Amino acid sequence: MIERRGSEAGSPRGCAFCAGVLSAEVTSGLEELGLRLPEETILSRLRGIRWFLPEGDPVVYRPLGEMLPTVSRGGLRGVPSFDHWLQEQVVAAGAELRRAWVTRVDWADPGWRVELEGGEALVGDRAILAHGLNGKSVGGRWAQTVRYAPPRTARAIQAEVTLDPAVPEDEVLVFTGFHPGVDFIGVTPKGEGRATLTGIGRNAVRLAARTLLETPPLSTYVRPACSLECSCRPRYVETGGWVAAAHGLLVAGDLLASRFYKNGIGSAYYTGTTAAEAVMENYGQRYLDRVSRRFNMDNRVARALFWACGQISRRPVLHRKLRPSRLDRRLGPMAWAIFQGTEPYARIARRAVIGGWK
Repeated sequence: MIERRGSEAGSPRGCAFCAGVLSAEVTSGLEELGLRLPEETILSRLRGIRWFLPEGDPVVYRPLGEMLPTVSRGGLRGVPSFDHWLQEQVVAAGAELRRAWVTRVDWADPGWRVELEGGEALVGDRAILAHGLNGKSVGGRWAQTVRYAPPRTARAIQAEVTLDPAVPEDEVLVFTGFHPGVDFIGVTPKGEGRATLTGIGRNAVRLAARTLLETPPLSTYVRPACSLECSCRPRYVETGGWVAAAHGLLVAGDLLASRFYKNGIGSAYYTGTTAAEAVMENYGQRYLDRVSRRFNMDNRVARALFWACGQISRRPVLHRKLRPSRLDRRLGPMAWAIFQGTEPYARIARRAVIGGWK
């Protein structure tokens, strides 16, 4: 495993203080591998969602017995880094960790040649590229033998904000229909009165974080004089990438695919475990097929689902007709399922239309 920067040194390059949300699939999967998340890495526990629309009361949903932990990706305010904890588990399992910057990746029969800064080169019969969509990549240093096309992405705006003391720190706040071209604004609590602000949509990056904070009713949930300790414009996956599965080269994480508008932790877990199986069982194309079936078609459904939610949010007449209907009672479970990121969007859409949630 080649990683230039140690995650114990603070926030990863390109990532300031934002919290990562772990889905039920990720936490249960880690436990199946014998890895229990240390209590000290958890920033907050999310138990519900509050969805604000331009008209009417917010949709509130708190599923009984469910909880999503948020974790620090880079040692936030003295909290141990989730990334560093994972690295420790991998090393304890027998992997060798090298601190170096990769300068070139090339196929050199009979294996993959990975050149490091300083002139050292490593050769192996398999190579997995997993440096993340928002990480600093080897990019143009990949040789022509690496036939790879990245996913199509959308930019988002993120910032760290301070919540009003009266705001429950176990509920995610979601706002839709308040800005043209902004699919949603999300506020994810992460303990100690702080939260991650996220705005996604084609016009989101054109707005300053302060503009999003002044959106009513969001403005009532943040402190009037809150400081923005960090702000960034990360990329989120819209469509999947592609890589030629030749000579045992695999790409993992959101560098290849991820759920529409979701962070890369869930994608990293699924593609990482699936890539490990592919290496052990010596198959490559089947790995790409499995990832494509899981994400690519489903992300097309996601685009339609977000479009439908936007239509409901922006059209008061349509919204008023839905509020007393059965569909309205399904909005809370639907919003929670979308936020959690485990269920396929196609299943969420089907359950929202024909039922399936109690």
